[in-house]
Amino acid sequence: MILPMMRIMIVVLVVLSLALGLPATRTYSEPSAFPDLSGHWARQSVLALVQTGAIQGFPDGTFLPDAPLLLGQLVKMVCLASGQTVPSPTPGPQWAAPYLAKAEELGWLPEGVDASDAPVSRQLLASIAVRAFFPEIILGSGLSFPDVSPDSADPEAVELLHQLGVLQGQPDGLFHPTDLLTRAEGCTVLARAMGRDTQTSAVQSPFGLLQVEVTPGRVLQGGHLVVRVSTPSDFTSTLLWGGNDVPFSGSMAVIPIAIDDEPGPILLTLLSSSLSSAYRLEATITVAPMAVPIETIELPPEAQETMDEAGLLWERKLIEEALSHTSTATPQLPFQMPVSGTIWDTYGALRTYVGWGEGRHWGVDLGGELGEGVHAASPGEVVLAEMLSSRGNTVVLSHGGGLFTLYCHLAAFNVAVGDRVEKDQVIAAVGSTGASTGPHLHWEARLGTIPVNPLSFLVGGSED
Repeated sequence: MILPMMRIMIVVLVVLSLALGLPATRTYSEPSAFPDLSGHWARQSVLALVQTGAIQGFPDGTFLPDAPLLLGQLVKMVCLASGQTVPSPTPGPQWAAPYLAKAEELGWLPEGVDASDAPVSRQLLASIAVRAFFPEIILGSGLSFPDVSPDSADPEAVELLHQLGVLQGQPDGLFHPTDLLTRAEGCTVLARAMGRDTQTSAVQSPFGLLQVEVTPGRVLQGGHLVVRVSTPSDFTSTLLWGGNDVPFSGSMAVIPIAIDDEPGPILLTLLSSSLSSAYRLEATITVAPMAVPIETIELPPEAQETMDEAGLLWERKLIEEALSHTSTATPQLPFQMPVSGTIWDTYGALRTYVGWGEGRHWGVDLGGELGEGVHAASPGEVVLAEMLSSRGNTVVLSHGGGLFTLYCHLAAFNVAVGDRVEKDQVIAAVGSTGASTGPHLHWEARLGTIPVNPLSFLVGGSED
């Protein structure tokens, strides 16, 4: 972060650079691996997969991004992306056979799906991506998209990828599970699943490369953006999101996307300057609408007693104080799941509490056995460890950069305010304290005071 006067100087320098002819800003981008991707909306996702080795060249040098995505092509990309050892294919019509055999061996393919030239639907891609990239995460909650029913093919896979921010709905709010995919659409989903869906804007200055990278390039409401900034050592920078100043730790910022933020394009701007030059880099990120389930919850009488107004006001005060903690640490991403149980309820659900009122579920509920260990999702500092009214026993960790995680309804906790904890450290035990219907962990993520989906932090991150 920089002082207000320095921010003013940066803006002045940018204006002067335009008026006085200082080095003009221009976008510096890596050449596309395929000439027919020039200017295509999926170019960066395809390029990211090329760089990871998931996509290899075609004899004619083209990619054909709008051609149908076939099962053999998809399975080959997933095998290459996940580093699977696959026997060399035989040239000819059976080229995909070893990749399909490996996918079947690993349990990626739904029953009855094995034809290499079969076109891939949106729901089939969801099934394969979940089995390949997120096999340990189990979803047992309700469904968000009205056109994905329990009778659909693998509806849990669709919902899980939606919660992770990998699968996003269409403008009409539906998922259209049976629609067939193009190569470009399939590659974009794979890039998101691998945490490689990144927009890059850069300029080559006489002093070195200035660059801003934003992941993901298209984000769901309730998700987040990871922004990485790289500039020469003597440059001073400020970051703007939709025109508002964004603080960042070191070279990284994590930006919240509130669940009620308006869908559509938003401009991310980096203003960077030295004593003699100034540059402006921009990236346009699309915020996509998030579909959320609607629920009715009936709390037992003892849980309803925790929802009294005075107790809730005191709880809110303590949470706000904890979230005001400042730290210069850089968040360590991605997160890990704090418990290994099934996800029983997801972020953003609109709830009606029988006999009490309405609300929104700001976290995810993870099933667990009473007394099971709760692990820190990422390194951090304990900023709250206390019994609260509706949340029950609660621990709040600060991870730096304004990022916090909350662990609620605990049977007990074994940390105190001020403790430093490491990723995977056991900090508490699963319980059913507060307004709870049974043993589980309520897990939240906050960026500042804004609740964001903790599951979105399981994809990609600074450790990639």
